[in-house]
Amino acid sequence: MHGVCLAGRQLIKTIGTIRARKDFDSLQRPQQLERIAQGRKILNTLKIPPEALVPPPTTPPAELLHLPTAVRNSIRTIPSINIPCEKQMNKLKKELAVTHGTATKKFTLHQPGKPPIHGSFISDPITLFRKFILTVNVRFAVGGDTGAGQTKLGVTYSRNDVQYFISFLNYEGMDDVDCMHALAHEAITIFTGESAVYPHIFALLQHLLDSHPNSVLNGDWCFINVVRGIMGPCATHPCPICVVGKKNFIGVAARPRITGDPFSRDPFYPHLLDVPPERVVPTPLHVCLGISNYILSDGLTAIFNEKLVADVVQTVKTTHSPGHGGRGDYFALNGQEISKFLDRDCFTAVRTAAAASGMVITRQIDARLDRLKRWMWELHNNLLHARTWTDDEISHWRIVVDEIQQGCKEFINKNPFPKLHMLSHTVEFAVANHYLGKLGESQIESYHATFNRIYERHKNSSHHTPERMRRSHADLTLCAIQPLLLK
Repeated sequence: MHGVCLAGRQLIKTIGTIRARKDFDSLQRPQQLERIAQGRKILNTLKIPPEALVPPPTTPPAELLHLPTAVRNSIRTIPSINIPCEKQMNKLKKELAVTHGTATKKFTLHQPGKPPIHGSFISDPITLFRKFILTVNVRFAVGGDTGAGQTKLGVTYSRNDVQYFISFLNYEGMDDVDCMHALAHEAITIFTGESAVYPHIFALLQHLLDSHPNSVLNGDWCFINVVRGIMGPCATHPCPICVVGKKNFIGVAARPRITGDPFSRDPFYPHLLDVPPERVVPTPLHVCLGISNYILSDGLTAIFNEKLVADVVQTVKTTHSPGHGGRGDYFALNGQEISKFLDRDCFTAVRTAAAASGMVITRQIDARLDRLKRWMWELHNNLLHARTWTDDEISHWRIVVDEIQQGCKEFINKNPFPKLHMLSHTVEFAVANHYLGKLGESQIESYHATFNRIYERHKNSSHHTPERMRRSHADLTLCAIQPLLLK
């Protein structure tokens, strides 16, 4: 404080006798800069650092890493809150890019006769994986999925019994064979550091699968088939885990797939990732969504009027992408909407509305309705939870799966379909690993929503798509590693 007083006296002595000074806030910016320069000159004469006159921020930069720049700037408008400046935040980000491999790059892939594919990737995923993911859990899933027209490839992991997904590469396009195989070129993603030895993203992901025997492959059915070199879900032998034929989805169990199997092998595109079938997660989220939506669109409408069911379903639906009519717009529910449908007991609401319309509700109708409701609850409660399965839970789930498969035609009014077959693999996977939803594809779906929110709300100042994707990707990567920095 003595130094501050001396500085004040010196300032008065130097400039106070010339004329009365205007208030600093009333000055124009050039005048403010001149006044600041004069003050710095006096402080330098007294050998007092400017920081000594301002209390240091009480919040470390790492605690603000998850916030967008616009949010931090809004906080700085509150005089009583003192947080680090953006210069300090940028300094921390640059340090993490070196120490934790969080640096990101952008790319644009040009294909003859097709629109360019824009994307971003982490330049050293191996360092990020070693520094971050292996410190919280050695069991993880390699996978990817498409959401809102953008595909993400990365790793699902568990921390403190909570599941997360971190993306290694994003691109603006679908997870079809053309786009995915276009990424397998050495000149597109040039990695650095520990990852420099891998020519493309799939070589890097294959290394993670090979070097960690407990790792698994997850994603939706289409993604898994593409990376395994198998034709789509409508093929003669569509399952990525076994060689079952499409006419025998609930018949005798088929043998597991082996490398080089000719059954529905894509003749033009070889596999991108090679993993044993027992290490493929049997798409628990999409199995739950697919069968649950069939229960609503086919099972309920076989009992009640289709318009009546659609009206009840609409009460739990959020805004979807604009459609052009059709049953999909009426009945297709996502995971949160299915949860609301069950929590609000919409099965009873359908029954009540049918009775009010004059329909006679018989005991047979009530028994059928109760069975569909119980199946939907069982699918939701068993396929999506992240707990470790007990032997009793596995035995119970085996009975439920058998009941749903045998009663599909009678109660859901559907011939056996691929996701009904995949139920059998959920039992096998739970028996072998005692978990299912923990490393399912649910977290990739959640990542889509988070990425889109940042991309649309906080990174909309740039009209350059690759840079916009890179900045959104970088922000989410820093958010992911923040808990590690706060320990």
